[in-house]
Amino acid sequence: MISDKKYRKGTPVYDAVYWLLRHYYEIKFYNIVGKNQVLKDIQESEENSSYSIRDVIIFAEKEESCIRRSREVLDYVRSEYCADLIGVMDRAYELLAQRGGHHIIYSELLRKRFMTKNVDCCLLEDTYCSYYEQLKHSIEKYSELFASVIKRNHRQFYDVRTNEDIVREVEMMQKACKIHEKSGVCYKDTLKLLKCYREIKYSGIQKRIGDSSKDIEDFLSKGSGRKNEYEKALDRIEYTNLPNSMKRWLYSSMVETTNAYISFVDEAMRRMGWLGNDGRDYCRILEILFIDPEWHSRGTEERLKETGLTTRQFYDRRRKAIEMFSKILWGPFGHRHCDSVFYRM
Repeated sequence: MISDKKYRKGTPVYDAVYWLLRHYYEIKFYNIVGKNQVLKDIQESEENSSYSIRDVIIFAEKEESCIRRSREVLDYVRSEYCADLIGVMDRAYELLAQRGGHHIIYSELLRKRFMTKNVDCCLLEDTYCSYYEQLKHSIEKYSELFASVIKRNHRQFYDVRTNEDIVREVEMMQKACKIHEKSGVCYKDTLKLLKCYREIKYSGIQKRIGDSSKDIEDFLSKGSGRKNEYEKALDRIEYTNLPNSMKRWLYSSMVETTNAYISFVDEAMRRMGWLGNDGRDYCRILEILFIDPEWHSRGTEERLKETGLTTRQFYDRRRKAIEMFSKILWGPFGHRHCDSVFYRM
């Protein structure tokens, strides 16, 4: 047993660390990070273009009312805060395992319960004698070590000096996570993005780009009679009588920005499918509802038959799927969304 009562079950710091453990997996993996060509393309597209994701969607839908905040989706690809938090949690786990003896069992229990993809709690209960008692001791030991490590991390957590500070920091994380719930702004913006994905990828944007290209070609053909003058004409485009919208399209990276947006959503879907059984199931639901064009005109009955769910189960999982996708798209604490307290952290 832990002699220090500050870390026992029922104390504020125990509850705070327990919450972090239960969200460890999403903090670490519900975030598109790393050296990835998709991310590189997105960043280059944003740097080289005056167009934002919001402009892409407006271009496709002709409605400036849609997705007011979606321009923020690519601003900060990686959350340094999440990376540092996981670093602290992993270090506390290492220190627990290094203590040897029963602490090795405690660390293994924490890893299997909180840090793996598909958790089978029933199997854990059968594997460990006095499972819940051991889990309680594991979290108590871990809480003490976590508190010690985070208090020494002055780079990211410079204002965390006491257990009360830890509790306050976690309460701020809990508040941030609510923006992914159904009534939250990230959830609502994610739903808007998903609803117009098919339009952008399969019809609206492609049709408009095609129409623009045809209009340009027609204009140049009439003006010079030779299509091979295309490049020269581009150099003189600002002096012609092309519509302003056409000039904007020519001088922008709209095509690249559009492709970057689609790649970003596709990458989020790919990552979601990698996140265990729930991720794969939720990914399939989003494909049926928003992504796969073959399901666009199909009714509810066909969708229920495909998933093997009741109406109530289907819409419950729809909500959970959008929540998970929101966390992946905007970051676990919403660091890519301007309305989050963790924006750009």
